[in-house]
Amino acid sequence: LPGSRMGELKAHTDTLLETAQNLLEVHPDAKFLIPATNDKNVHFIKGRIRNNPTKNLKLIKGKVDEILSSSNIAIAASGTASLQIALHKKPMIIIYKGSWISYFIWKMVRLIPNVSLPNILLNENFVPEMLQHRATPNLLSEKACKIINDNSPNGLGFCEKCTPLNIIMRGKDKNLWKIEKSGKTKKWIKVN
Repeated sequence: LPGSRMGELKAHTDTLLETAQNLLEVHPDAKFLIPATNDKNVHFIKGRIRNNPTKNLKLIKGKVDEILSSSNIAIAASGTASLQIALHKKPMIIIYKGSWISYFIWKMVRLIPNVSLPNILLNENFVPEMLQHRATPNLLSEKACKIINDNSPNGLGFCEKCTPLNIIMRGKDKNLWKIEKSGKTKKWIKVN
């Protein structure tokens, strides 16, 4: 989800297309779905795809909920899309690239430590945020692979920080996992 405003599309689309190419090297059967909010965005993204061809990629106008429900992971521009992804209980990475002046000013005067709405609402840092210089195809694909390869329920979108302690769930590896608390932190532990 590269964003809905043209400035976001210009800042994020090529990065996300290159990230998809990197992920295909590790997961050659991966499929990538890009929702676009309107005809103008579809036209822009089609042009970027022509300049940066990536196999197994499909551009779809609208249908964000259908795309998210069929996804294993989402990489999205910071904004309301992060709440939509959270409602679908999908693992996500939030990106944002803007002007360096705006970023510098935000860093100097920010009142909250995060930019993604799930992190802000929970006052936690559980959704990875890759901002500015960290929003590169290499770093994004590395973080996505780490999430994709996580066999615990965390890899299925069930954050250990948001899951009650008395829950036992199946992970991607089909094993049972439970939440264990150690001090202030909680983590998934495989049940024997």
